[in-house]
Amino acid sequence: MQAINRNYFVSLRMLKKILNTIFTKLLIAFSSLGMIILVSNELGTIGTGTVSLIVLSITISGIISGFAGGGAAVYLVPRFGGFHVFVASYIWAIASGLLIPLILTVLNLLPSGYSLHIFILSIINGIMLSNQMILIGKERISLANLSALIQSLSTLGVLFVLFTIPEHREILSYIIALYCGYAAGAVSGLLFVLPHIDRKPDASFPALIRQMAKLGFFVQSASVFQILNYRLAYYFIDFWFGRSVLGLFSVAVQVAEGLWIVGKSIALVQYSKISNTDDKQVAAKITISLFWVSTITTALMTLPLLLPGSSFYTWIFGPEFSEIPSIICYLAPGIVFVAGQTIFSHYFAGLGKHYYNMIAAVTGLAVLASVGAWLIFQFSAQGAAIASTVTYATTFCFQGVLFFKVSKLNFAEFVSPLRKPISSVRQL
Repeated sequence: MQAINRNYFVSLRMLKKILNTIFTKLLIAFSSLGMIILVSNELGTIGTGTVSLIVLSITISGIISGFAGGGAAVYLVPRFGGFHVFVASYIWAIASGLLIPLILTVLNLLPSGYSLHIFILSIINGIMLSNQMILIGKERISLANLSALIQSLSTLGVLFVLFTIPEHREILSYIIALYCGYAAGAVSGLLFVLPHIDRKPDASFPALIRQMAKLGFFVQSASVFQILNYRLAYYFIDFWFGRSVLGLFSVAVQVAEGLWIVGKSIALVQYSKISNTDDKQVAAKITISLFWVSTITTALMTLPLLLPGSSFYTWIFGPEFSEIPSIICYLAPGIVFVAGQTIFSHYFAGLGKHYYNMIAAVTGLAVLASVGAWLIFQFSAQGAAIASTVTYATTFCFQGVLFFKVSKLNFAEFVSPLRKPISSVRQL
């Protein structure tokens, strides 16, 4: 009876974290949608394309900063304590925030005129993300969510105020809003983290650095390759078709990717849970149950996006965005693939097998760089959408095969949650 009550308690506690994360990410998604609407209507396709490249540059820098303060931190905090991870992640966040934009500048991948802003924003963003990952490692997911929400709402609020002034309807206003949002997220995250900065007597800083170098390489290499899977098409489009087509495609992508709310929210809690358990059987059972919740929910959420015509999207985003429906149509299957693939990747991450995610991401990138590049060159934004779906499907299938290999589950066990969905959720 005690075991049943304990399992039920764990199920309720995990469900509460998932719902809290979904609710928070839903608010963040609406906030992001508000920013997309403001930017697209005030800056048009060209300005939106430039903004998308600025955000992409900061995102890439943030991923590199995660070599010390990203997904590896979630795994290492329970094992080394918060203090050592906190110090290491902050140092690397500052270093990578300076290094990566410099590399992007040399490669001529930064939008001209915005390099200094990207340098500074990259550092602030790296610190903010480090705080959030440490909180997740301590299973303080609600606080990590709150920090992310503060950042998003602050950015939206400042952008809205600035865009109400006609002479401030420019890209620089968006950058100022990012400064305010990232600073608010970093400061709030620091205040949330400080009470949880514990020291473990037997923790060794050199040992932590070795583990960070080992895990961080695979974790963030996988993330780098994954973000390229998601965003390499931006550079192809900008090079071959110009900033205007990029602006159109980026808005369609952001609208479609909003459907990842459920999958990413579930995966965040899943990762935190698996990272704090040594029972591989429990980890596999949690994963298959959450896989079906994520993919089925995302598939159902995809349908409403396919129904509206171009008039609906031009009413929201402006007259230059009439091709959004056709792009979303080609993206939709890929969005569902990612919802499932995200659960697989967080299963491997929770077990410390980050190299599997890296191999899968490299495989997907190889497809995008070859077949995908041809599709983009031939069919522009629509070709980029098709290329994305093909890439996501490749990564999903690759990680699915690896999941069966590692978990040693058979197909009947994998689909068992579909036969008894309620009991599966209670066993989480």
